[in-house]
Amino acid sequence: MDFVSARTKHEALDCLDKKGDETCVIAGGTDVMVQIGLKQLSPAVLLHVERLSELTQLSEAETIRIGSLVTQRSLAESGLVSQKLPSLRSAASLSGGWQTQSVGTIGGNVCNASPAADLIPVLLAHDATVTLESKARGERRLPIGQFVLGRRKIAREKDELLTSFELPRPAPHSGCAFAKVGRRSAMEISVINMAVRMLLKSDGTVSDAAIAVGSAGPVAFRAVEAENLIKGEHLDDDLIAEAAQRLLDRATPIDDVRGSQTYRRNVLPRIFERCLRQAAELASRTVGTERAH
Repeated sequence: MDFVSARTKHEALDCLDKKGDETCVIAGGTDVMVQIGLKQLSPAVLLHVERLSELTQLSEAETIRIGSLVTQRSLAESGLVSQKLPSLRSAASLSGGWQTQSVGTIGGNVCNASPAADLIPVLLAHDATVTLESKARGERRLPIGQFVLGRRKIAREKDELLTSFELPRPAPHSGCAFAKVGRRSAMEISVINMAVRMLLKSDGTVSDAAIAVGSAGPVAFRAVEAENLIKGEHLDDDLIAEAAQRLLDRATPIDDVRGSQTYRRNVLPRIFERCLRQAAELASRTVGTERAH
């Protein structure tokens, strides 16, 4: 196995252009090195991109842009993320232990494409777009839902490098939340995880909602049926229960070493209600602030 440590994005793209078919990209290595050790991966070339400082930037302009090499610890400690995307801060702070968060990147978490990845539901709920770049064709952009296709399956061509994520700036009167269930609250692969983004009208009705669920099927998904049910309505216990049932109808959990299908189905409505109410509470605070003025 050859090890190539790129110093610039140009060097990384050049390597992928020449040897993309036999290359595995690595940054923090928290997933890739485990898979190599288990002989699940055996690349001829290991392309190390951790030194590409241009991919570590986190900024806000017309959108919120997150470089693919921003670490989970950086997301958890960012003032911008905490203020504008609290669900992403929560997901990053609960994804593995401190040591993993310090080197594990948002790009790695997404490209590993685990059904239980903690950051993917948040990115789905916030309508994130990924930017990919190749030497031959330049940049292209894809919605996150078209990029993550299944377990360890992504829509990255062999000569492409994932460079960034873009998320729309949160609208006024919106709130978001993330929750997960594991054998422990952190340092644990999720049994179920979920992100909710909600927008409220001034009278408290739901004008828009995004509900994304992980570890309840082969790929994280948007629960469109539940979203459509609560739009235009006031949240109450009956509505939440009906939306939870639509979510259960959409989910296809499995039995594995972390939890049974039955257990996942039992906890899914509870974590859904918790996440939904947290997002609604954050959104209602901004509505209340506007009324006060």
